[in-house]
Amino acid sequence: MFGLGFTEIIIILVVILVVVKPEDLPKFFKKIGQLYRELKKTCSDVNKMKDEFVKLADAEEAKEDKKINESAELSSRE
Repeated sequence: MFGLGFTEIIIILVVILVVVKPEDLPKFFKKIGQLYRELKKTCSDVNKMKDEFVKLADAEEAKEDKKINESAELSSRE
């Protein structure tokens, strides 16, 4: 989990307990959960966009290769 060990997680939790009031902890963790879901959704969207871009680039490259091959065939026939 993000390369954090048990002791680092405990230290983070202790700092959270010191900084955030105990009665505000449920709100705090709810907000953290919302932010995590939003981050996960954004990462997923970025990956989808990247995949679409790669497909588009591959299609364009295939078109260019086909044109080059066709012109090479025409010149070799002559």
